[in-house]
Amino acid sequence: MPPGSRHWRWIARTGRFLLLGAAAGLWSSGSDAAEMSTAVTGQWSDACPCRMPCPCWRSARANVDRCTNVHVISLDGGTYRGAGMQGAVFVLVAESAEIGSAPTPRKLYVEKRETSARVRSIEALARRLYGDGWSTEAVDMSAQFRWKEQEVEIPDVLLFRVVSPEPPLRLERVVRDYLYPWLYDAEQWVAERVEYSSGDGGRERFSGTNAVRARVRILP
Repeated sequence: MPPGSRHWRWIARTGRFLLLGAAAGLWSSGSDAAEMSTAVTGQWSDACPCRMPCPCWRSARANVDRCTNVHVISLDGGTYRGAGMQGAVFVLVAESAEIGSAPTPRKLYVEKRETSARVRSIEALARRLYGDGWSTEAVDMSAQFRWKEQEVEIPDVLLFRVVSPEPPLRLERVVRDYLYPWLYDAEQWVAERVEYSSGDGGRERFSGTNAVRARVRILP
């Protein structure tokens, strides 16, 4: 079939469309791979100055004037937005906007050693779990997670130590039935010592108050 014939031109046009389609398919596959997510697993704990059981879960009202709530998430598996989450540790701090109100997220702390790609994935995950309204700060962070004790320290910002009490305390239904749906195997723990400096001059300290520890499973 000689070049320039009608059939040749049709084949050439069809070939170009096929090539463009294949290229678009490859680009789409690459984009999908970058957004790939699998079940993310790990552990979660929180502490606040509320007396046990913490009423914020059910009523959105604290039983103290100002509630500063510290959430610690340590992940041991899964992928989110294309980034492996194993070994990621981050802290979200929420504070009462008015007297007696349940706290709302204000600050997300991530480790300085994290890559920018994984920070973006952590931020996207935190946004999915907690919504918007917080800012991100990269910090030096040390963390120890033991069977009956968890401790996180951010120099000049946070000291967070929660423990499993002896004898164990029952997690009341007013907390258990209102926890985030991505938490399971939740236990009532105790805030042994929590100190937080917000950076604007405010400093919060509490001990012997509410803490909860649970396992994490976040589906894609």
